Amino acid sequence: MNKPITVSQINNYIKEYLEENHLLYKIRVVGEVSNLSKKGRYVYFSLKDESSIIRCAIFSNLDVKNLKDGDKIIVNGKINLYVPYGTYSIIVNSFEEFGKGDLLLEYENLKKELEKNGFFNKNKKILDYPKKVGLISAADSAASHDVKEIIKKRNKSVSVYHFHAAVQGINCVKEVINGIKYFNNKFNVDTIIIARGGGSFEDLYSFSNKKMLLEIYNSEIPIISAIGHQTDFQLSDFVADHRAKTPSEAAEMVTKELSELEYKIYDLNQNIKYNFENRLKEYKNKINSSNLINNYNNYLLNLKLRLKDLDIISLKDEMIIKINNNLVRQKDNIVNDFFNLINSKNREIDDCYNIIYNINPKKILKKGYGIIKLNNTLINSVDEINVNDDLSIRIYDGEIISSIKEIKRTK
Repeated sequence: MNKPITVSQINNYIKEYLEENHLLYKIRVVGEVSNLSKKGRYVYFSLKDESSIIRCAIFSNLDVKNLKDGDKIIVNGKINLYVPYGTYSIIVNSFEEFGKGDLLLEYENLKKELEKNGFFNKNKKILDYPKKVGLISAADSAASHDVKEIIKKRNKSVSVYHFHAAVQGINCVKEVINGIKYFNNKFNVDTIIIARGGGSFEDLYSFSNKKMLLEIYNSEIPIISAIGHQTDFQLSDFVADHRAKTPSEAAEMVTKELSELEYKIYDLNQNIKYNFENRLKEYKNKINSSNLINNYNNYLLNLKLRLKDLDIISLKDEMIIKINNNLVRQKDNIVNDFFNLINSKNREIDDCYNIIYNINPKKILKKGYGIIKLNNTLINSVDEINVNDDLSIRIYDGEIISSIKEIKRTK
């Protein structure tokens, strides 16, 4: 009969056996995280599949702030047996999201290929004041709502045309491509925004699909990629003409507030006025230049004296006539240029006046409309005010301070 051994002896023996087994010293195991707990800088959790479970421990300084129950991961480490309890576990040296390793490799390889072939050099300019913006995003997503609301708030003259597309899953690539083709070939807009909110690397990975990227690159209309949050980068961000950190920033990129537009029109008007006055002075100086005419007269006088001395009367008269005619033509040209410039600048001034007149808020106010503000904030809806609020109402020839007695919603 064999001599009995102690529990400690058998556990130590198994521990040594496991540690000496090279197949168990460096292993990769895939499973779902459960029972995650943190004790100081140590992290403990279980890794499970449909029928089994194994304990895991992290003793190194790995980044685990995003690790949570339910995550499917691959752990790299070694098998260890805890002698006092006879339990074994995986000591984790590193881990990664399941499937992300392959996706990252594919992502990096495609990124290098596109960069090498010049796909990251696309940079079509966005119009300063676009009238029509095409939005490609999910039908009722927070991203599409933010884009529409910000554009409406900043500049109501900009129209948003929403092409509904899946922004995740098997239909995402096809539907986003259809949206780009729609705005390029069937319903032309000034700028296209592709938008969706944040998500995991896998959720956003459709926006690194090569077919979609080729369609973005070939778009004749400038495209803004607004995918995820500030820290999320997909290849669409590099291939598109512009990248926005968030969908909200994309909306701001395609709209300038009306106050900025009004200032630019004023500045343009001042520049036209300044340039016109300077050109007018130049032409006045040319026409009134007595030096030019005096120089020609002196030249004619000297020529007459020289011809007289040479006694070449016929040649003298012919040359004098030619020179005189040339002088008259040049004078006429100067006068014609001057009046042409006057007419051209008058037309420019009329055009600028019409633009400024048509967008002048006072023109609208004169028709009986008013601008309503609460605490210097524009009011667009009855949802923004309450009974007894004091409102300021700007009308054509003054301002009215009014207190709300009743609120009625129109259908």
